[in-house]
Amino acid sequence: MHFLVEAEAGLSGGVFGRIAAGQSNVFWAAHPVIRKRQARREAKRQPSKAERTDRARSETLASLCEPL
Repeated sequence: MHFLVEAEAGLSGGVFGRIAAGQSNVFWAAHPVIRKRQARREAKRQPSKAERTDRARSETLASLCEPL
């Protein structure tokens, strides 16, 4: 659902746009050492206002589309 919403609305700051940009903090590794390394790397980069807006819009649109 999120992929379709983000693709149709052109939301590059949503979940799939962030993955495409190389950000991996959407999904966390199971191994604790890898998860810790990933958390340190991702903590250095804070999402921009536009990315936060895209994420919120993606969540809203996906929740509206799901019943349909």
